[in-house]
Amino acid sequence: MTMLLAILAATVLQAGQIDIIDHDMAVTFDPATHALQVVDKITINEDTAALEAALNKTFKIEHVTLGGAELNHRWAAEEEVAGIVARRGWPEGPLAENEGLLIIDLPDGHSTPVTIELSYSGEVYDVPKASSFSRQQIADQTTGQIAEEGVYVAPSTRWYLSRPQALTRYRMVVSGPAGWDVMSEGDILSREEHDGAVVTTFGSEHPFDGIHLIAGQYVIGRLEHGDVDILTYFFPGSEELSERYLQACKRYIEMYEELLGPYPFGKFAVVENFFPSGYGMPSYTLLGSQVIRLPFIIGTSLGHEIAHNWWGNSVYVDWHSGNWCEGITTYSADYFYKELEGPEGAAEYRRNLLRDYTNYVGEGKDFALRAFESRHNSATRAVGYGKSMMVFHTIRRTIGEKAYWEAIKEIVKRNQWRNTSWEDLIAVFSEVGGQDLGWVLEYYVDRVGAPFIKLEKASIATAAESGSEVQGWDVSFTLSQSEPVYPLVIPVHIEVGGETVVEYVKLEGTTGEYKINVGAYPYSISIDPDCQVFRRLHRDEIPPVLSQVYGGPKQVIVLPTEGDEGKLAAYNALAQALNGNGAAQVKRADEIGDEELAESTLIILGGPSENAVAERCEGALPGGSIVNSGGFVLAGEEHAAGSLAAVACFRNPDNAELGAVVIAGNDAASIASLGRRLLHYGKYSYLGFKDGQNIVKGIWEIESSPLIKRFDTSPE
Repeated sequence: MTMLLAILAATVLQAGQIDIIDHDMAVTFDPATHALQVVDKITINEDTAALEAALNKTFKIEHVTLGGAELNHRWAAEEEVAGIVARRGWPEGPLAENEGLLIIDLPDGHSTPVTIELSYSGEVYDVPKASSFSRQQIADQTTGQIAEEGVYVAPSTRWYLSRPQALTRYRMVVSGPAGWDVMSEGDILSREEHDGAVVTTFGSEHPFDGIHLIAGQYVIGRLEHGDVDILTYFFPGSEELSERYLQACKRYIEMYEELLGPYPFGKFAVVENFFPSGYGMPSYTLLGSQVIRLPFIIGTSLGHEIAHNWWGNSVYVDWHSGNWCEGITTYSADYFYKELEGPEGAAEYRRNLLRDYTNYVGEGKDFALRAFESRHNSATRAVGYGKSMMVFHTIRRTIGEKAYWEAIKEIVKRNQWRNTSWEDLIAVFSEVGGQDLGWVLEYYVDRVGAPFIKLEKASIATAAESGSEVQGWDVSFTLSQSEPVYPLVIPVHIEVGGETVVEYVKLEGTTGEYKINVGAYPYSISIDPDCQVFRRLHRDEIPPVLSQVYGGPKQVIVLPTEGDEGKLAAYNALAQALNGNGAAQVKRADEIGDEELAESTLIILGGPSENAVAERCEGALPGGSIVNSGGFVLAGEEHAAGSLAAVACFRNPDNAELGAVVIAGNDAASIASLGRRLLHYGKYSYLGFKDGQNIVKGIWEIESSPLIKRFDTSPE
């Protein structure tokens, strides 16, 4: 072992605590037979009698050698696993279904670092299970597949020797059939074609927390941006999208280099996937064929995945401390783009996050940010993305604009290529911001829940009447919050004539009394109307929207009893699609009574002429809206011609705390066109479709709020 490698090993150990330092792999794949062949020269830096690490237990181990001599090896018995996991300090829990622990005996007195050669082969063919893509589900579920339609081999395939939370450098020479191109983490060092094969070499001087093998029959687009190669790997038929993606990637990389620091890799590639996905890996993103064509992807999701090349893909997550990177990436991308558009869009984004949290994260669904790993439903998204994003917004409000962005660059500078915890982030924010932010961990990372604020006893008086020495008017009010209390800085908006006065008050206990002086007559007071504070909203602050229904308790899907056979069959199919997780009860309208109606979140299928429950609720639709089997009136627009379907949310007329929605179409085709696509529209109150295309969508206006107090319109 050379002195240089020993120095590199020591450096990498210090940065990321790596014990498997290098993988030097020769990989061959065959789509026709689903076959994978790997020869891996593994360098470890561990003085141990045996190497213990995970590998796919279905693989055939062909040889394990050190300096040409065979080493004894075996799979750990089931009863041994828990002891090995505990001794190693790895996260507890059962092994994955495809995972085994391989034990390789090392000779006594071996030097460190030491390199062993491991050769193995096997079949990778786990066909993706699901078939949809939404805000809640970002990809079909598979542990890996090598097939004619494409290759997706992931860390979850357990296709290389690995350990939990391990960071490792790698070099990989991949051989595949002619016409196939390969993508993986790091830099593309070379690509050659010979003897009917395409041979591609990848490598990086930096460590990664996972290695993928992606391959397909791609058309490659390229754009040079300084030292960065921007690439598209698209299937034939998609290449017309390449230039738009290349130019957008260039704009995003330029923007983030200004905000976050130098782009960490030598390439960024947009790679088309053969199944629905929205993955971001170090130096590339993997987007399904249907996903790359969605109109919003370039404007939001693409930038989000590029931002991940700093957050999560080079500044790694210390999973023992919780996944912080989705919140900071959302704040640096999706939310940041709204800020660039203007304050109204940013406020609406925050408002929607708080609505999602209030609607989806009900009793028994909340958890501490510390426990967040990844999203798998609406509640985990609302906490792990939404609440987490608002934590970074809280930090920015606390330390100020200049200090926040200076701290962001410093976090990247200090923590790139190492596992990084919430504590690491807060330490930098505290240092650069000049104040101790340890309370962020206590109140927002480790505590379950959110504050709930009330406005009480709001009144006005002339300054003279209230005994103030200044002139003008005094606005007096009381704020309270539920226990456990949070240290809050709350914006207070007071409407004075044609302008709004904004003041900030601190609420650190359960109750606070305040008096704000303004120079002219105050017409109203509003508490945090732009949702600057992470909090649970009052129900009256939230218009009826689909997310309230999707996240509501005791969901009942109410089927119609009238209508032709084709429509009834379509409504039944829609019920099954909306109840994919099996959480709702499905009943006919004549099977549900008054008491159950008052206790349930209602998903009513069919109009008033088809469904008695829809007829009963007809007057509850806001704004004179009409949804029936012949057409609809939404937002003042009437639609009666064509294949039509409509969706309208409202408060359960028998229980205003619960949500309800009516969904109706004028023919079987219009109903069938809805399916699970409605899961994309969680933030909306009403939707209209014609010939399968969305033509109307919107959110009902809020008529009143417990955090707004309006005073007399005249000072007389």
